[in-house]
Amino acid sequence: MLDSAVAGEHGGLLCESRLAWLDACLAAHHDRRILLALHHPPMALGIRYMDDIRLQNSQALHDVAGCRAAAVSWGWQSPERLASMAPERVIAQPQALISLCDLPSSDSREAV
Repeated sequence: MLDSAVAGEHGGLLCESRLAWLDACLAAHHDRRILLALHHPPMALGIRYMDDIRLQNSQALHDVAGCRAAAVSWGWQSPERLASMAPERVIAQPQALISLCDLPSSDSREAV
């Protein structure tokens, strides 16, 4: 579980020390399938109130984790919206899974 909370803010961010910790953990466990979980969506979803609070440095997460993590999970998303995005990766309301390998290398993913 990655702590993406920022004191006094609604949006999320992964600080440099947290990204360094993640990089070290992924390297140490390169032989395992890793699920990353965080509170804030790591990409734009096309829902204004969600996009306003998304992870602000999702490119940094992608750069560190890339395809070394099997999937990423986040909260606060409706199952109907997720079903239209990646139905095979929905696990339960309100969580969703998407492969980090499927994320674009920029922060501007078009929502379905």
